[in-house]
Amino acid sequence: MSFAHIFLSAVFSPWYIGAGYCVASVDRLSDRISILGVVIFIIFGLISFFLLKRRFFVGRPKNRTDRSDKQELALSDLESRLKKSLNEQRRLTDEMDNFLYTISHDLRTPVGIIRSYIDIIESDYMDGLDDELATLLSRVSGNAKKMERLIDELVVLSRLTGSKMDFSDTDIYKLIQDSVDKMGSDKNRVVFNILKIPSVRCDKTKFFDLISRLIDNAVKFSSRIESEKTSVEIGYSSCDKFHKFYVRDNGIGIGSEYHTKIFDLFVKLHPDDRYDGTGSGLAIVKKIVKLHGGEVWVDSVSGEGATFYFTISKNLG
Repeated sequence: MSFAHIFLSAVFSPWYIGAGYCVASVDRLSDRISILGVVIFIIFGLISFFLLKRRFFVGRPKNRTDRSDKQELALSDLESRLKKSLNEQRRLTDEMDNFLYTISHDLRTPVGIIRSYIDIIESDYMDGLDDELATLLSRVSGNAKKMERLIDELVVLSRLTGSKMDFSDTDIYKLIQDSVDKMGSDKNRVVFNILKIPSVRCDKTKFFDLISRLIDNAVKFSSRIESEKTSVEIGYSSCDKFHKFYVRDNGIGIGSEYHTKIFDLFVKLHPDDRYDGTGSGLAIVKKIVKLHGGEVWVDSVSGEGATFYFTISKNLG
């Protein structure tokens, strides 16, 4: 081996060896980095999987469960409050029924006694009374009779509240004819026009009371119209879910400001010396209509007659 070879080997061998070592080290480091990258990739993959699993397979059902629980609690609270309101309404209704029953029956006895004493005085002592005292006695007697009628109407109203409904298919045309016949001689001064009306399902007794009150009302408030004969028309039309009836007269009519008020209990628009009554008839009509699942209203202009409409449900018992 020549000196040149020895010299070159001595000078450059460490560099070759170092370079080889470096290359080997880099290769080993590259392998480690590759392995580390794979490990990191796997770790991030697992983390991502668990995060996605938590979000889509755990979180969402939990959220839905939470919402469902909240909705159930809200519905339960609403149901509880609704039951409480219904119970309170029943309690108030029962109290009103008891009040009406007590008033109607407790007042009947003293009013009956007053009427009896008045009858005795009128029959035995009227001839010896002066005109002023006789007039006063007559007024007392008239008011006692009115009080008895008010009590009777209170009894009717109290019995309607909470009463059992006896629904059956009823010939309404015949029922109306029976109501007209009940009027006796009063029907002779009225022209009745009863249009074709089918049989419907209703409480026959209560419907008879309802239609009779409306007919009596129509006749009463048409009787003082002297320019034309009293005319009362009773008709029917079928709606989607209701039977619709009307009673029309050519009487004095009702101002629009009273269209709602007249259905309140003991409301009278005219003095007794002009139109007799207790002011409870239309309140009873309204109650009966409500028991049939319907509504009642009036269409009228003062001085031009009135038409009372009412509906009853087609889905009764």
